[in-house]
Formats: sequence, structure tokens, C-alpha cells
Amino acid sequence: MDYAIYLLDREGRVSSWNPGAERIKGYSPGEILGKHFSRFYTEEDRHADVPEAALGPSLGGDIQFETAVP
Repeated sequence: MDYAIYLLDREGRVSSWNPGAERIKGYSPGEILGKHFSRFYTEEDRHADVPEAALGPSLGGDIQFETAVP
């Protein structure tokens, strides 16, 4: 099993990116670091503000997302 582990800052920008994240999400560190995590959502979800709603719990500090692929 491989894990995509990445950190976001309070504004939702990717601040840390591991090799598993690169393999699973398809972005190299140079392509994604500093970019907003809303890139991981569909255009429809972005228009519905789904990424912003996901950030709600993180307003007190950085949060970590993990994506596992068997």
C-alpha cells in the first residue's frame, strides 16, 4: 500500500509533498508546492466551494490529508 501524505497551510496551499503523493496524485513537488489544494477537486466542486468547506476545520492550524491506494 502506498500513501499520499501532504500538508496544507492555513490558506490551503500545499506546503509538504511526499513521494507517495507524487505517485498517486501525479504532481511533482515543483508543480504542486505552493499551489492551492483545490486542484484535487473537480471544477463542479470548486464552483460549489467544496474545497473551502474542507478547510473549515483547519483554521486553527495546519492539517494533513492522506490518500491510500492498495
